[in-house]
Amino acid sequence: MESDNNNPLNLADDELSDIQRKLSQKKPPEAKRDIYNRITAGPSLASNETPSARGDALNPQGESRETIIKNLRTFQGDMAEAIQNQNASVLTIALAEKKKKDKIPKVKKPIDPELKKNIFYIAVSILLIALGAGSIYSFYVIQKKNAGPIIEVRSRALMGWSKKLSLETEGLRRTSFIERVNTLRETATLSNGEVLYISIEEGGANAGEEMSTGELFALLETGAPSALLRSFGNEFMFGFYRNADVNHPFLLVKLDSFDLAFANMFSWEKIMNDDIGSLFTRRVIQIRETLPPETTATSSATTTPASGTSTAVSQTRIVNFDTPNPDGFEDVVVRNKDARILKNTRGDAILLYSFVNRDLLLITSSESSLRDLVNKLISEQLIR
Repeated sequence: MESDNNNPLNLADDELSDIQRKLSQKKPPEAKRDIYNRITAGPSLASNETPSARGDALNPQGESRETIIKNLRTFQGDMAEAIQNQNASVLTIALAEKKKKDKIPKVKKPIDPELKKNIFYIAVSILLIALGAGSIYSFYVIQKKNAGPIIEVRSRALMGWSKKLSLETEGLRRTSFIERVNTLRETATLSNGEVLYISIEEGGANAGEEMSTGELFALLETGAPSALLRSFGNEFMFGFYRNADVNHPFLLVKLDSFDLAFANMFSWEKIMNDDIGSLFTRRVIQIRETLPPETTATSSATTTPASGTSTAVSQTRIVNFDTPNPDGFEDVVVRNKDARILKNTRGDAILLYSFVNRDLLLITSSESSLRDLVNKLISEQLIR
């Protein structure tokens, strides 16, 4: 019994023979399982055997050392067992799993009705936009084909104004035009700081159409250099600015070429007062004189008797009593702007001009008016 206690596993000879025979057979799993049950005193032993008959030793306290190990079944174990029993491989198992999944019917996810509605609305919107764009383009093409000659609409309001008057030049020549302007200057009712815009228009067939800058200088019969006239644009603005209870005339000209205008204004300075000085000074008088009959063709107004014979004619002449300083124009700075000023022999300003910017030339008759008009132009340009 002492040897039994030292060797808890004692198998009979016939049992060992039986184990060897099972190991030699082609069923390794069953043989291994049988051996495992025998070693662990599993269910293959007789139920009436006692722990001592199986060779199980007792510990010194007399307690049984029997241990029952339960098998844990895992996917890895099942895989290994399938490979051993069916001679299968990992590839075979993977293919079988794929076939199993392929047999499961695939259910299509139903389309959301709200999504269908949104797609419909988007398609309709795109169609309507395309139709609208096509209609607008077609209308534009048709209008372009049927359009007549393009008429340029000129706007002479180069600066904001408070009041506006129209002055038609039909039948007017230089003297009568200056006379009409001087009359307006004396009769116009303005408050200090207000601007009266005089729209100088053609008459006859072109009634209501404003004159261009070149037409104005032709009406005034100026001797301005042709290069200077080419530097002027078609737009100009003539009017009066009320300052210190006096209506001061001003002429604002839009420039096409600043460099050409700047260079040729110096040449025009020599005769500038003779050309337009009568428009900007109040020291003028009108003299009516009688011309001999041979000058009838060049007179501004004629008197023809009933008999139809040529007689002496009378005309009105504008005389400017503002005698300019012999030194001519001088440099001056007004409102941080370089300007040129012409004074009379008493030291009063007669004419001033300044380039407000590269697009505008301003001509007026007093330093205060030039300063206020430049401020007005700058503020309006900042607002725009």
